[in-house]
Amino acid sequence: MMTILLVSYNELHIIWGGIHRVNKLLMDGFASQGYNCLYLINKEGQYFYINNKEIEENKIDREGLKRYLIDQNINVIIDQEGIFSDSFCLTFKTLGLTNIKLLTVFHNTPAIYERLYDKAWLRTQIIGKKGVIPKLSYLARYVCYPWWKKSVFKKSAMRYQIIYDNSDRCVLLSNNDMPTLRQYVPQLSVNKCVAISNALTFDTTSDETILQKKEKIVLIVARLNDDEKRISLALKIWKILQNRGVPDWSLTIVGTGPHEGKLKELSMRLKLNNVSFEGRQQSEPFYEKAALFMMTSAVEGWGLTLTESMQRGVVPLVFDSYPALGDIITNNYDGCVIPDNDLIAYADRMQQLMQNKDEREQIAKNALDSCQRFAPEKVVKQWIDLIESL
Repeated sequence: MMTILLVSYNELHIIWGGIHRVNKLLMDGFASQGYNCLYLINKEGQYFYINNKEIEENKIDREGLKRYLIDQNINVIIDQEGIFSDSFCLTFKTLGLTNIKLLTVFHNTPAIYERLYDKAWLRTQIIGKKGVIPKLSYLARYVCYPWWKKSVFKKSAMRYQIIYDNSDRCVLLSNNDMPTLRQYVPQLSVNKCVAISNALTFDTTSDETILQKKEKIVLIVARLNDDEKRISLALKIWKILQNRGVPDWSLTIVGTGPHEGKLKELSMRLKLNNVSFEGRQQSEPFYEKAALFMMTSAVEGWGLTLTESMQRGVVPLVFDSYPALGDIITNNYDGCVIPDNDLIAYADRMQQLMQNKDEREQIAKNALDSCQRFAPEKVVKQWIDLIESL
């Protein structure tokens, strides 16, 4: 029996975020096809936890990792941290276990840091940091922005090059990410890089009868990190709509994160009506009632909440801000794609859908059908085909 080890940076809990849900789905999918599947927590390549629990009795060092990989007869490792860290890749290289294949997954567009770390981000750091030295540090980067931006690119390129050189395959979420990665790794070969989309994460996809349950609710499900998810833009869009008059619609925000307090303050400052922050919750009941879904992210890898909304007949509206989006949504067919940062265009399209139930429901019906392209059995088969080809 082939044994597959999935590696990520913390305990696996499906309500904690997208990578968690993907890991659980893959592990279940592999197991259903007769593969043995294990999970490892990587702490920057220095030490590790087995059995999905960060407790002392599960802690192992690098030598312990080597013994574990041998004792468990690991055949393939899937490292889910390619965007964020090369630590596991570098550690694994030192173990000399050449019989084990390493697949490294990029769970966001490779340009994530280029997109996020801009002048606006630096300004928020200058304002938000406490203490003179931290403020001066970010002020220096702001003053030397062109140089600093080049250094961000260089650091990303070095990390991606290490991952590319030391992995048997690099797995991206979309073929649209290939040109982006090639900017960092010029010699990139399509024989070494493959694209496998994320799968649907809800166990089932609703039928059209769910549309009868819909209420006039706009939904956001996101980690409340405004640098990445830009929930503040969603609140500003809601203000535009409120000024135009949509008193019978409400906005529900599900999730928590470092900027929750700041976003609540912004909501109060904008004097927004019918906005609720629900915190960390099981999201599925909220999808069942909502009619429209908002994504305003600066960047995403895939955007699992988009396909989750499609599975429940919630029409997604999203800024055109990342490469894989074109794989998920066909504009005005199974969702709506708005030019990035155009708040007026976003509000216009939302208002059109709010006022036109027939169009809203037709797009929702199309989404229920088109999301089946990402059915778990199809995605797991792609993974198994890749693993068996190594």
